[in-house]
Amino acid sequence: MRQLKILINFSLISFLCVVVSIVITKEILEAKVEKKIKADYQQFERFESKRELTIKLFGYASLNWEREYKEDRESWEIFLDLVWSHRLLPNFLRLKPSSFDILKSRSDGKCNTWVKRLTLILDHFKIKSEQIDIHASEMSHSAIVVNFENDWKFFDPYKGYYLAKDDALLSLKKFTESIEDDKSEQSMVVPFEGSVVDFDFVSRLPTASFGRSSQKWLVNINIDQSKLPFTLGTLDNSSIDVSKSGTEEHLSSHLFYLGPRYSRNFSFLFNLSKPTKVVIFLTQKPEYNFLPKTNHAPELSENSITFRTTTETPYLILDYSKMSWSFERLLKLKNYYEVDKISFSNLS
Repeated sequence: MRQLKILINFSLISFLCVVVSIVITKEILEAKVEKKIKADYQQFERFESKRELTIKLFGYASLNWEREYKEDRESWEIFLDLVWSHRLLPNFLRLKPSSFDILKSRSDGKCNTWVKRLTLILDHFKIKSEQIDIHASEMSHSAIVVNFENDWKFFDPYKGYYLAKDDALLSLKKFTESIEDDKSEQSMVVPFEGSVVDFDFVSRLPTASFGRSSQKWLVNINIDQSKLPFTLGTLDNSSIDVSKSGTEEHLSSHLFYLGPRYSRNFSFLFNLSKPTKVVIFLTQKPEYNFLPKTNHAPELSENSITFRTTTETPYLILDYSKMSWSFERLLKLKNYYEVDKISFSNLS
């Protein structure tokens, strides 16, 4: 009994030492990040207006940053960015996303990489911002919202514009409402210097689902029951054709993975009108302790998850927001499964 007590005390002390070490290392890294931002972006300190600073910073990024990855990330860096920056970690342990990008003065990447980096830079200037994810049948995208005048104003530096009406900055919601009031979309789009705006993309914003990274929100996947049986992708141990098929069928470009990839806080709602069998084939074996929260009990096999909807509840929800890391996920540096194929078939 005495030995067990000693072992428990030793384990607790060891755990506390690890936590303290993580906190101290985090504080040191964040101090270095602050110093690096101050050195790399000191030209923006002269702007007293937060609005002007934000617009100038985003305009600078839109004009000068690369829209593709020009430098490969080290595996240890990807691991730390995924785990140490995960949104489910408590704030006193969580390292701010893109800290390593800032320390290495990177200016490349895709839309969500840009947003994380810009959010961190704005935080240095005491400007509150968040990632906003936009999702429609043929597109998914990350932009940034900045808190001005008790509202979240919309900016899209990656695509080169922001929204304003009569010089007043707009949220995405206000933008949609203004269109309904017969204000044209193009009249409310303000390009950053040197940017050419994709108005076809902008025209789809009013009908898209969207939510901030701190919000939980639903992405609607509308399935035409008359087309069943229906499949996305083929069994080829690859998720590429699933992504392509999802886009071509106007469903979603994000059906090629299952899990909280990209730290997006959304759930999928498959709008089905009749009892349906939905089988999601994976490139690896699913784990019982790493599954989305659903409204129908999952049936697991060697490489698939099956859901059977009912007459009373024909729709299917896949909620990724509460999926937690497992030891295997950590070893694989993935907090999601790759989807090999999805099939839909009528049960009655």
